[in-house]
Amino acid sequence: NFGAASARAILECHLDDQLIDAKEVELEPGQNAPVIFTGFKSRSGQIELHLRNSDKLDIDNVAYGVLSKPEPTRILVVGNKNVFLEKMLVSNPDFQVFLSTPERYTPSDAYDVTIFDNVTPPALPPGRYLLFNALPPMEEFTTEAEPLASPAIIDWNRVHPLTRYVNFESININRAMHVNAPTWIQTLAEGEL
Repeated sequence: NFGAASARAILECHLDDQLIDAKEVELEPGQNAPVIFTGFKSRSGQIELHLRNSDKLDIDNVAYGVLSKPEPTRILVVGNKNVFLEKMLVSNPDFQVFLSTPERYTPSDAYDVTIFDNVTPPALPPGRYLLFNALPPMEEFTTEAEPLASPAIIDWNRVHPLTRYVNFESININRAMHVNAPTWIQTLAEGEL
């Protein structure tokens, strides 16, 4: 709101000339705020945002954009059979899941993310990885001989993009590695020993 008084308006979101949603926006002088619209899953087209208010400059009350249909996230899972992990991933229609045994794995940039499940990767070339019950192939990471029994997550990074919308309060962990990590890592969740 660039004005000197508070302002109230309706923000409409249209996709290919069809009204998707409308939200009331109220801003104090000098204030701005994000407005989030949902309901575009698997859709593409021209987006128009119309601000319905009574200011004197109509030209800045419309914004245009193009919404591209999202491509599925290509995930490679490297490990031995893990029915629970596979079912969880396959149940998401936004994921395209590929499976590989550790012996048949070769690094590839054809995937958006590679998950190593109970397998230590031989190397980590540039890419995006998740390691479950495995250490990265770096000397700085070590583990204690005994796993942790029923560790509780006591705090997590609530502003990091990976954990911003995750609530760890109801997660129960039966057993976990006791990892000694280097000081340069960024901790996203912490547990009690």
